Amino acid sequence: MKERMRVLDEDISLEKRSEEPPTDEAQKTEKAPFYLLIIFVLLIGITALALVAVRQLHKDPVPETVTLDSGFEFVYYDGLWHTEWQEGNNIYTIHLHYNPDQVANVTMIGSLNETAFNELLQTNNTLYITFDPLSHNLNYLAVSAAELSVNLARALHVTPTAACIRQETDACEGRPIITCENAALPTIFLKDDPTEAIISDGLCITIQGDKEALLRGVDKVLFTWYGMI
Repeated sequence: MKERMRVLDEDISLEKRSEEPPTDEAQKTEKAPFYLLIIFVLLIGITALALVAVRQLHKDPVPETVTLDSGFEFVYYDGLWHTEWQEGNNIYTIHLHYNPDQVANVTMIGSLNETAFNELLQTNNTLYITFDPLSHNLNYLAVSAAELSVNLARALHVTPTAACIRQETDACEGRPIITCENAALPTIFLKDDPTEAIISDGLCITIQGDKEALLRGVDKVLFTWYGMI
């Protein structure tokens, strides 16, 4: 009988031990995965917010636009102003360094023989672009000549022909020597000059300016021919 009582006491004692609350160490072990899950979710959230913020910071800015009273809209991107010009059923995309508002104050003086100028263009489809090979700012002259030539050939259907006002360098070897004084065909003289102006005289248009000012003059002539200003 005593042996049975002893066994019972041991069983009761074991049951009481099994019902005792878990220790602090056990609780920490059980809660650890839960805390790790929260930290993981927070990290994902912070990373997502950071990516959104970076995208907003690097988002392309809204292009600058200029709309003329004539209805032409110019959009600025990639360092150039872009617009569309229509001739008949053909629509051309025009790319220039300036918009019409930026060249409004370029002075235009003189008198062009427009009738003879236009008739010769239609008959010969040729326009001389001449320059002084001894000019100081040849890089700007080259960019101005390129901008003028591309627009003449592509949209205005005029064949530009390079010329020089004097035979002084290898660059002018084999080129026609054309000045405003001897021009028998439509001619544009790109002149490196501190005074910004567009001077028309008979069959010749002199576009002059210093560096960027020369480009402004070229673009103003093109805007005039496109009928935008």
